Amino acid sequence: MSSAGLEQDLSPAELAQRDQTEKDRKAREEAEQAQLPYQWTQTIRDVDVTAPIPSNIKGRDMEVTLTKTKIRVAIKGQEPIIEGDFPHPILVDESSWTLETTSKPPGKEVSIHLDKVSKVEWWPHVVKSAPKIDVTKITPENSSLSDLDGETRAMVEKMMYDQRQKEMGGPTSDEQQKMDLLKKFQEQHPVKTNPPTNPSMRQSKSRQDPPGPMQGQRIVFRIPDYKSKTALPHGSTEEPGERAYHSRRSHRKSRGGCANCKQRRVKCDETKPQCLRCQKHNVDCDYTTPPDRSKPQQDMIARFFMKCPDLMSRESLSSSMSLVLVAEKLIEVLQLSSAASGPGLKSRPGSQSTGRLLEALQHFNLTTVASYSSQKNPSKMDIMRIKMTQLAFETPFLMHAIIGTATTHLCSVVPDNGQYRITEAHHWAQAIRQYAAEVSTGITKENMDKLYSTCILLTVHSFMLDTFNPRTSFVFSNDPTALNWLLLQSGLRYLLERTRPWMYESIWFSTFMDSRKPQIDFEDKRPGRVGLDPDFADLCGIDESSTVDNNPYLWPLRMLTWLLILEMSPQSSQTYNMWMGRLEPEYYDCLLAKDPPALVLLAWWLALICHVDEWWMENRARSECTAICMLLEDSLDPLVLKLLEFPAESCGYLLRHVQERTAFELSDDVPLDLLIEADLPR
Repeated sequence: MSSAGLEQDLSPAELAQRDQTEKDRKAREEAEQAQLPYQWTQTIRDVDVTAPIPSNIKGRDMEVTLTKTKIRVAIKGQEPIIEGDFPHPILVDESSWTLETTSKPPGKEVSIHLDKVSKVEWWPHVVKSAPKIDVTKITPENSSLSDLDGETRAMVEKMMYDQRQKEMGGPTSDEQQKMDLLKKFQEQHPVKTNPPTNPSMRQSKSRQDPPGPMQGQRIVFRIPDYKSKTALPHGSTEEPGERAYHSRRSHRKSRGGCANCKQRRVKCDETKPQCLRCQKHNVDCDYTTPPDRSKPQQDMIARFFMKCPDLMSRESLSSSMSLVLVAEKLIEVLQLSSAASGPGLKSRPGSQSTGRLLEALQHFNLTTVASYSSQKNPSKMDIMRIKMTQLAFETPFLMHAIIGTATTHLCSVVPDNGQYRITEAHHWAQAIRQYAAEVSTGITKENMDKLYSTCILLTVHSFMLDTFNPRTSFVFSNDPTALNWLLLQSGLRYLLERTRPWMYESIWFSTFMDSRKPQIDFEDKRPGRVGLDPDFADLCGIDESSTVDNNPYLWPLRMLTWLLILEMSPQSSQTYNMWMGRLEPEYYDCLLAKDPPALVLLAWWLALICHVDEWWMENRARSECTAICMLLEDSLDPLVLKLLEFPAESCGYLLRHVQERTAFELSDDVPLDLLIEADLPR
């Protein structure tokens, strides 16, 4: 009976009750979906999800994980927006997410597109933990099969045909195809139904007839007789002919093909500069000759110095230090520097470990130096790439620090970095141990540049944080060593104070002078509030009688005030870094005590670092700044909450009072019943 007929059998009261039940279901479903922190829509082919996020969030602040069966969308350091299992699998390669700016508050939204594997199923929810919708009530948009792509259209037509066949009791398309194949086979191989009745006649015939493909008509499938390949006439005494072998047609071997075709073991047409196979697959064609693997270390050394010719200075050439001698010197330094670590990590000429060390040294000169300073200071880059590397050939602990820095950078840019982790840990341990031993023997003019260079690289090791995680911050720990990443930055100041008479002879002297900007006065130790922001002065308890001796916040605040006039860009990176190297022990004590004024000052400096985008500073700056905001956002001091807003915006953290204030400002444009339902402040 049709649905129209069923409706005619219902009374008006039953129809009204059914309509009311449907309205209640829709209202309940809409209320459940409105409670979700995201909105979603779907077609028969895909699902689109959007979630509002704060306007200060960037793509790097998002954690979006899409697998075939799971999804996780979250802002780093915060609770997930979406997390769970899909009701049905998706095509990961066809799915994507974007971060978009919108006119609706709070200003941005993350948009996720999910391509379904099954194009004939509706989803009741995005994740299994979310409330369901009634997919039987979904009314698809007006469309025809012609709107679908060929593959989807064929699949839908097949399913519709199979469904009709099942309803009528007929075979499906797959069953019909099997029946057709069986019928065709039976027509080609008919079975005799009247075999000879005399056993002797049947036996005689089987002996006399020559072997053939249809011998034994009762057997449908037969294994061929490979012992006699040629049918012989009856009574012939000639032996069956032996199997004929035909030689392969002569052809030219492809020995000069591209590397891609050789790797895939396919024939290359050797067309240059791009062979046809590489053009078809849209990949770069490589005709370079593969290196000779008999001497891997010498090849790597040669490539290293071909790419870094500046390392062979005129002084080295004049002293007859040829390429081979420089290479042998490099091996000697690496051998000496690894001898103390035991046989497990000891490098030998031609070994794989030595090859990795040379790879790290090459990466340092070609890549790490350029990325170390985001302001791309040519003078500093030349010092690190040429003079520092030359100095490392005679200084094992500096060579350790260079390789440690390079492997740290490789770990930050290479997804599968397990092979570099052991090398990184070993060389940093050796660099720190030997550097400390060198400092304990005395600081002189002769080892001044070696110590400067190593100390600058150790800054990377102490400040670097592998992953963004505010919960590992010192503000949530009672361990004093949790602040070592900041305490160790004063090491360079210690060296500078003890080498002041010879500093002008250092290779770093010009770089130190360039970091001093004429508009910045880091020696500003004036007493009182003059030149200070009133809010900062009030927070730090600074009055006209305050000096750097009786108030530990005065000098850090004055240095920070000078930094705030600079442009927040990578060009200010080197000047920003001078702030952390000039802090006094009294201020460190205030940080360890979790004093709000000390934490707010540090948060503002970390906020400036967040705008620099240094690879070795970014995770640390954002993690510590976020942790300070998380700790102080419950403060009852309105001045603390006010001064936290700039650091929170810079690190991408949404303060609770800012969120409540935004909701209150939007309340005038939102109906009262929605405010009550969402439990927002009115």
